[in-house]
Amino acid sequence: MAKIELDDDKKILVIAVAIGIVALFVPYKIYGAYSRNAAKLHSEIKVEEEKLDLRGQIAKQEQSIRKYKKGLYTSKEVQGLRDLISSTAGETGVEIISMQPVTVQKFSNKYMRTPIQLKVYCTYNQLGKFVNTIERLKKLTMVETIVIDHQKDSKQRGKKEKVFAEGDTKALVAMTVSVYSS
Repeated sequence: MAKIELDDDKKILVIAVAIGIVALFVPYKIYGAYSRNAAKLHSEIKVEEEKLDLRGQIAKQEQSIRKYKKGLYTSKEVQGLRDLISSTAGETGVEIISMQPVTVQKFSNKYMRTPIQLKVYCTYNQLGKFVNTIERLKKLTMVETIVIDHQKDSKQRGKKEKVFAEGDTKALVAMTVSVYSS
């Protein structure tokens, strides 16, 4: 193989070009590695930010669940529900004819709906006050059904008509009051 003779200027030029190529190649490789690592870290940061956002949403949902659970009756409170309905009826002038518990419905082994069927005798005004008072209770209580049987002749009920304000008419009302408990 033939020897290539280079003078000093050409040697310097070749060395400078080689150094220039190495100087460009090494940073390019380093930058590429850092760029790939930065992209990977950026995607990991994005995933962690999404997880953090989900944790925040979960915390808000748990707070809402705690708030709603405060609106549910405890099993001890459900036992006193008949007394609560009776006292509310007395306060609003509603006469309770019958009060029968209905089969309890369970939801997801944690929550229950306890319905009570009532038959009451009252004026429309008294009925409105009674329903309003029941549904305004702090705990979740709902009047789910109301069936009004207006009796024109009070003798059908076997009682003498009481005297009310002019125009007040009494009716026999069947309704279902339900409470929700945990």
